[in-house]
Amino acid sequence: MRFKYMCIFFFLLIVILITIACIGLETEKAINSGNLKVEEKLQDFEYMYKVIIENYPFLEVNRRVNGIDWEANYSIYKEKIISTESDNEFFDALEMILRDLNNSHTSMLNRSFVEYFRDGYYQISIEEDMQNHWCNLILDNINHKLVQNRYQLKQLNKQNTISYNGKSDVKTEPIENAEVKDIVEGKVGYIYIPKMIQNNERDRDVELIKNY
Repeated sequence: MRFKYMCIFFFLLIVILITIACIGLETEKAINSGNLKVEEKLQDFEYMYKVIIENYPFLEVNRRVNGIDWEANYSIYKEKIISTESDNEFFDALEMILRDLNNSHTSMLNRSFVEYFRDGYYQISIEEDMQNHWCNLILDNINHKLVQNRYQLKQLNKQNTISYNGKSDVKTEPIENAEVKDIVEGKVGYIYIPKMIQNNERDRDVELIKNY
């Protein structure tokens, strides 16, 4: 269950970052007026910083393992934002700031990536057993008017979306991937998942984590 919620967290964090460029833009006129003003950039940055400080679970791990105290770097990051002279530089600055988290699942997304995710998640969301899937949450954010305008997204072509059914034609057996272990018996434990695997390979992992 913990693994399930952690996966959902990362996808939702990506969605939040998709909308960062739109925070603080209250009207379509503001969206279409060109480069963001410094105060708008700072508002976006403050929003992102607050979301990560309040929700991201690995700040202490990043400090201990990589020597980066992300929370303490607030002033440094703020100066990076202030020094940007265009929306492109602002985007790159946010990407550099997020890169300090050392997590490849937490990053800024450009238009082509947003369209790629939108098309892929749309296909997943229409599967019969995925009507209440987390993909619908992502689609709701991507389809928000502010996001559509800010990214100038092309209209979704439902006839040309990524094919996905969560299954593979290649027959594979469940593999031993995840590990579970008590650190303090009955009180504290950890789940170690060393790599991503295919849906049809994870039955053993799902059962192991579920029982743990």
